[in-house]
Amino acid sequence: MNKLLLLFGALLLLFTACKQDPLPEPQPVPVSGIQPGQGVFITCEGNFMFGNSSVHYWKTGDTTCSGDLFQAANNRLLGDVCQSITVIGNRGYVVVNNSGKVEVVEMDDFKSIATINGFTSPRYLLPVSTTKAYVSDLYANQIAVVDLAGNQLSGSIPLPGKTGKMLLHNGEVFVTNSANNKLYVINAQTDVVTDSILLADGAGSIVQDAAGKLWVLCSGNWQGTSSGMLARINPATHQVEQSWSLPPSSGAKELCVNAQGTTLYFLQNGVRAMLITDQQLPAQAFIAQGQRNYYALASLPNGELMVSDAVDFVQRSYIYRYSASGAELQHVRAGINAGTIHYY
Repeated sequence: MNKLLLLFGALLLLFTACKQDPLPEPQPVPVSGIQPGQGVFITCEGNFMFGNSSVHYWKTGDTTCSGDLFQAANNRLLGDVCQSITVIGNRGYVVVNNSGKVEVVEMDDFKSIATINGFTSPRYLLPVSTTKAYVSDLYANQIAVVDLAGNQLSGSIPLPGKTGKMLLHNGEVFVTNSANNKLYVINAQTDVVTDSILLADGAGSIVQDAAGKLWVLCSGNWQGTSSGMLARINPATHQVEQSWSLPPSSGAKELCVNAQGTTLYFLQNGVRAMLITDQQLPAQAFIAQGQRNYYALASLPNGELMVSDAVDFVQRSYIYRYSASGAELQHVRAGINAGTIHYY
């Protein structure tokens, strides 16, 4: 979540007339019986300081999304800037960034179980054991530790900078940090930072491939004065095995990997595709961007891709569904600034 970007979008809301939209807008209607393997949850940030964030559900193949699930199920608004959702068992942990909280909901009907408060600017939640989770944070200079049984904060791990996406491997948590050029490593048992790996500025996303190697995408600093990087890391040695430089202001973001762990996808003026064995970055987009404003990307287990179009950061987003070969199949409308697409 880029607050400056969302604030700009919020100001545009005051002056921008909406363009004609041929698709119906999703409505906040209660849902029940949501089962795994049938669709995606879409977290929508809304406009910064407007308190209009939401979570939508798209059952693959349906012609519309189910609307604001949280409001419909709980008769209250979700909050300001919904950042992400993590599913653990039959519970969903919805991270609401600018409200400084995590909402815990039942997955089949989205009814609230608990609200975990006390965060500064939470971003992503990662379970590291059956009873413990980490929550990254934009401004707290620490990782929050959450007791999953009690749905409450239980500690913190000092860590400078703006922490983001995390990945658990063999008892270690690898933490991206968009404020500097390091990937941090935490021992998930002792909650102690044990190492940092030098990369480029702006590490924003991390995935693991079929060979067990970690891939981190760095976009460069926000000022556009430093280069980005795609790096492959050996998680056992913490060594960067290979890296590719990206130009400053490349806009590269949203790294994801297919279900087989063999193909990487990321956004950079369209959707780029790269085999994990390739020796060069893709020269052209696999899916062209055109006039769309691609914002979030997900690879589904069946090989399909989904991409959100944030339009002008004011109107509701579009969600596009593509085949494994890159052919456009379908699109629907979701909420404002659809920032993550989570297969469930």
